Amino acid sequence: MPTIRQLAELAGVSHSTVSRALRDDPRISPATRQRIHALAAECHFRPNRLAQSVLTGKSSLLGMLITDVGIDFESHILRGVLDVAYSHGYRIIVEETAFDMPRARQAIHTLLEQRVEGLLLLSIHRTPLPRSTLLEMRSHDVPFVCLDFTAMDGNTAWVGTDEAQLGEIAVQHLFDLGHRVMAYVGPPMGAYRGERASAIYAALRRRHLPTSTLRDWEAESAWDFAADRALASLLDQREPPTAIICWEDRVAARIIRAARERELAVPGDLSVIGCSNCAIAEFLLPAITTIEQYPADIGRVACRHILNALNAAANARIAVPAMTPITPSLVIRESCAPPRWGYPPSGGFPPAPAR
Repeated sequence: MPTIRQLAELAGVSHSTVSRALRDDPRISPATRQRIHALAAECHFRPNRLAQSVLTGKSSLLGMLITDVGIDFESHILRGVLDVAYSHGYRIIVEETAFDMPRARQAIHTLLEQRVEGLLLLSIHRTPLPRSTLLEMRSHDVPFVCLDFTAMDGNTAWVGTDEAQLGEIAVQHLFDLGHRVMAYVGPPMGAYRGERASAIYAALRRRHLPTSTLRDWEAESAWDFAADRALASLLDQREPPTAIICWEDRVAARIIRAARERELAVPGDLSVIGCSNCAIAEFLLPAITTIEQYPADIGRVACRHILNALNAAANARIAVPAMTPITPSLVIRESCAPPRWGYPPSGGFPPAPAR
């Protein structure tokens, strides 16, 4: 593949003429532009985008920070970002942080060194990205947006699930089925990612339902939390729940397994609802009723936010919203049903079998 200077020699013009012709600069005649485009195609010429970015100040690159590309929800967010970025002529550089804060800070620094024009931050950590990182991004005049539960020490633009709506949808569905004692298993109110617990608590209060059955999952990973212990603490209540709302579908899957180990039928004895509509939810037995959060839409909206912000830099009249909640929806499957009245029996729930 020739360089731009070699292409200029073949065309018998200066390399600046070739550069302008390939950008369809009107200062170059249509005939010359057509000839150079044809020659570039024949020689399989591709412009050096790094060199172009130095000259024009535009790299056509966006950077994205992601915690774990193996997480279904995050991969769908990335897909939405890619959809919008590619359709507008941008490419994405992805940095994975693997739940490590120093790695996240270094990744942002590296992306800025790559001259990205905007940053999308999907960084799931208990501690927020520090103010020094926020100031570094602002010092480079690079627009950025936080996605999902990304926390930052300072006010920033954000796109994610409307947690208030999620809590309302989950509680209303179970309420309509006849459940009056519901539990929640997930990060607690006041903790990192505790907005969901707060939303469910508020939805229960609005219906004058008990709110004492909110349980912390006590784990970093949805696969690792002690589902049997969480379920046992709920069933030991004086008035045990007939339905459980779970932080996400993987938590719901573990709760369903723990219920089966206690010989409880789901949904006959206990209804379980997840939040996320991840790939496993549809194929489990029972298939999990869940809340669709539209992660791809979160990615699309966040990417459009960055593109709008880049446009707003040249046109201050364009308003870029700071907070954009995405409305979730209910996906009804098999894990929820009306409560079995009179259950549990007077002797209480059966104990877990000996291991």
